[in-house]
Amino acid sequence: MNMHHLRVNDDDEDVDRLRTFSASKGGIINRGDSFRRRRSRSNSLAPASPMHARNGVGGLGGNTGGGSSQGLGSGYNGGGSSSNGFGHGQNAQENHQPVEFYRVEMLGSAGVGKQALVSQFRTSDCINAYDGPECDEGEQNISIILNGTESELKFLTGSPESKDELEEADAFLVVYSCIDKESFTRAKQILSRLQDMDLHRHRPIILVANKIDLARSRAVSAQDGKCLACAFGAKFIEVSVGINHNCDELLAGALTQIRLKKDQNMLQLNPKKSKDKSKIKDNKTVETLETDKFLTDLNADDGGHRDGSSPAHWYKSRSVMLASMKARQMLTWILGKEDSKFKHCENLQVL
Repeated sequence: MNMHHLRVNDDDEDVDRLRTFSASKGGIINRGDSFRRRRSRSNSLAPASPMHARNGVGGLGGNTGGGSSQGLGSGYNGGGSSSNGFGHGQNAQENHQPVEFYRVEMLGSAGVGKQALVSQFRTSDCINAYDGPECDEGEQNISIILNGTESELKFLTGSPESKDELEEADAFLVVYSCIDKESFTRAKQILSRLQDMDLHRHRPIILVANKIDLARSRAVSAQDGKCLACAFGAKFIEVSVGINHNCDELLAGALTQIRLKKDQNMLQLNPKKSKDKSKIKDNKTVETLETDKFLTDLNADDGGHRDGSSPAHWYKSRSVMLASMKARQMLTWILGKEDSKFKHCENLQVL
């Protein structure tokens, strides 16, 4: 039986697919997919405005066991909830708590696999991206339970032009094809633009190299991807939609990055609380803040321009940064030991 035809689409009126993951030091564990009646999910949702991460609350925590209240199908197995949709120790009022809602912009050249990647996010089954029908939807919602907390991610694959449109996003996935050098160059331009608009500081950015299964046609090395990601303070991951490689890791990792960034933003808004927390998470926070400080220093050289008319010195500084990253990578390759900075940029479970 072709499992591709069993995927739940947005057109299905009765049921929704709920993806469930748990994260540990060993990586992401896929707990399987479950189904529930769509109307039960609508009952659990609050108005969108207080749920948005940029509005201070982000997503209300504490909704363990999936955060959904009623009408769960008997196949529901996420977050340790019982089959009737009520988690242990919860009452009916708690089950009506809203889920977290986030917007994720997927940016990149045409043909790099953005639509196929979102389609694979929807299911644990391999969709056979090379053989399956193309999806032309501009946005798709995916419900996820990660470590017992439910969230809904809206993936947008359009081409936003204005800063106002981009500011609506909670995260950016910049996708290129490792067999297409031009798409890599385009990804570099997109990262530069996001940095010019100062959109990187409070939103996670993940550089995604797709189609790594086509190894014989590879035109962009993994090292080049890591160097570019590190130069812009982004995360990096290589995936293949064709063989469903690292797609779950990217989906769960993107949500983890959003949650971590939201927590960091809240700490920065509350300096007193941040001072207390820094005793526990000092190493991770300092590294992130140092990256932001470095990028801020580069922005200072820009003279405040963010409309694409930056002076040549700003672009020269970027080139120097990329060159230094490549030199650092070459040195670690010669010494036979991978640099911790490059390892860090591939770890989507930390900032």
